[in-house]
Amino acid sequence: MNSLALVAFTVLAFTGSLATRMLTPALSFFLREGLRSSFLGVSTLTAGYMLGRSLTAYFSGRMGRRWRHLPSLCLILNALLILLYPLARRWYEVAGLSFLQGSLMGLTWPFIQYLVMASASEGRTGMAVSVYFFVGSIAGPAGDAVYGALFSTSPVTSVVLASLSLYILSSLLAYLGSLKVRVKELGKEEVSDRGDVRWLLILGFGMGGMASVVGSSIIYVLLRERFSR
Repeated sequence: MNSLALVAFTVLAFTGSLATRMLTPALSFFLREGLRSSFLGVSTLTAGYMLGRSLTAYFSGRMGRRWRHLPSLCLILNALLILLYPLARRWYEVAGLSFLQGSLMGLTWPFIQYLVMASASEGRTGMAVSVYFFVGSIAGPAGDAVYGALFSTSPVTSVVLASLSLYILSSLLAYLGSLKVRVKELGKEEVSDRGDVRWLLILGFGMGGMASVVGSSIIYVLLRERFSR
């Protein structure tokens, strides 16, 4: 068991998820109040993110096993990408950035989960994964609490900069953790994935559509407009 790697990835589950969760309400209000978007426009924030994530998650393991620092690179790129949000002037620009962000996260999280399992000793994999997901789940309400306490009246740029620092920290944790894990290379056998990719695209668009209806981005706006009357 590699304790240092497990600690790094577990802390990463919190910091990375916290950065994303803090951004969600900020961008939702930015779309609704700053860009005067409709509810449909606001819903594309979550839909774009989920669509991008579902489409690229399929390739995470294949790419990551060939280059173990893939999560670290994606997190740094994600940190740079979110700097473009305050520059957006149309709802579809925000949706496009959200799609790209989701695509990067789709390459990041599945392989991080693989690294968690690879870091755990035999017989402790289930415990390691459970702790990883538990810590990551705490970031959801924590992100809402941090946003409400510190950034509810701040411009979106302030939240972006706070998330930027968390993504950079997450990238460093991913890099340090992956240094300590031995990643098995994929075999040379080739498998036809054409059918899988076709169903992946269908599933991705379906998930994006469902997320646009029940996604958290529009919930924030509905709650604010309901209780601010």
